[in-house]
Amino acid sequence: MKDIRLTVVVREGDFATFNGSFGSGFVHAMKSMGDFGASGPERPDGAERWRALAQKRYEKSTEINVSPELRVHELQAAAMVAAKAKGLVFNTGKILKIWLDDVTSAELSKELTLDEAGLGDGDVILLCILHLAEFEYLLGVAPNPEALFRSLTLGTQSPSPAGQPRLWGILLYTDSDVEMATYVREQFDELNALSGPLLRVFVLERPESWRQAKRYWRGNLEPTLYRTFAALQWLKWKPYERYRAYDIARELGIDPHLLPCLVLLRSTGGTSRIIFPIAGAPALYLRRLFGEIIRTLNITPEPYSMARAAERDITPDFNVAKPRGSSSEGDRRAFDLVASAEARIKQALEPHEPSPSKNTNITYSFNGFTTILSQGATMSDNFNFHGPTTFINRPADTVIQDFQNAYSPIPGQMELSKLLRLVLSSKDLTDAAREEMAVTIHEVAGDLTGPQHHTEETRSKLGKIKAAISQATDIAAPALEIIAAILSLLHH
Repeated sequence: MKDIRLTVVVREGDFATFNGSFGSGFVHAMKSMGDFGASGPERPDGAERWRALAQKRYEKSTEINVSPELRVHELQAAAMVAAKAKGLVFNTGKILKIWLDDVTSAELSKELTLDEAGLGDGDVILLCILHLAEFEYLLGVAPNPEALFRSLTLGTQSPSPAGQPRLWGILLYTDSDVEMATYVREQFDELNALSGPLLRVFVLERPESWRQAKRYWRGNLEPTLYRTFAALQWLKWKPYERYRAYDIARELGIDPHLLPCLVLLRSTGGTSRIIFPIAGAPALYLRRLFGEIIRTLNITPEPYSMARAAERDITPDFNVAKPRGSSSEGDRRAFDLVASAEARIKQALEPHEPSPSKNTNITYSFNGFTTILSQGATMSDNFNFHGPTTFINRPADTVIQDFQNAYSPIPGQMELSKLLRLVLSSKDLTDAAREEMAVTIHEVAGDLTGPQHHTEETRSKLGKIKAAISQATDIAAPALEIIAAILSLLHH
């Protein structure tokens, strides 16, 4: 098996060092970075501030390459050698215990292989060295980094004080909307700030086993963000799989093709809703959207304070002023204000059409799917599927991986992936034909996502691909074989 690269961080000291999780240190560092939770135009770029935080927290670390077949006790020995070689272990006083932790505050079983322990390329391990205490301490409670993020997640938020009106909203997206899920983590403080005196926005994600969640995030986050969010234990949640997210959307009366979107509800138990499909970069779009909503409600959002949020997670403030009047009446009034301004808000969010001379993208449409081609590229260069939109700006290998991640639970996923690769690699098909066929394959996968397959419609789409592929001699034989295999699955 191929070696994996792990980041080793030494956590050494007496019991005071281990007061709170490893992520608690990140929260302290975030509080000390004055502009970390800034709002407005001066706000640092999401990824940049996380890179700065990672540099601060992982400054005293080292990296090692090891086999995933190694056992945890062997990894511990190798980590100790590497840490000592870099001068990271001061090793004074009586050592009570040494163990490895995968940033979840849980000791790894020494007899497991690294693969069995769920460790993979890019993971962080903590080399924990506990010494006998030489002093007495009076310790306060450490900040809980999970609570900072968990307050955003649907179903974990404590109710608002009685009588306080709220405008309730839910961010809906799927596991293929990686940019959206990453934005939620990068800009968690911005979303918490928008939950200010009136606007309460939740994200709909589900807790997942650490091993499975890591698999998803490893492949979708840049290493720096992955290591930092893992330490904060914000990767224990992941978006719902595409087909499950669609089921949830249908239960809310929302057409799945509108995802990702922000849904505003008239009240917590009401049926009226306003849907704002999220177009473009989530950070820019949502800032504009929330800005319009706040302007409509004529409220001033509270500036977000990292220090105050961390303290609130330790000691909840129960002395919140309770406005008079019915909470449900206030909820409905807030919703009705936004509903009356819905057309204006959506118009304000529409992108302005650039002049032809300045246009950097060329847009095509195929069967209801939108395709954006970067100027200077040709359709034969790069392909990338992202939900119902195709951006032609990434390599074909990446597209196949995205496709497999988006449709991993469906029957025939591997066959469709092979068919997609053949279509994208064909030299006999024109650019337009390859693009249209690729989109049709995407549609077939979408048909197979739900519990009830649209058999006739799906068979018709496969027939369309089959007819077009017969003209491509370079891929016809293997492609027709794959289509036959997929058609046989529709009988079951």
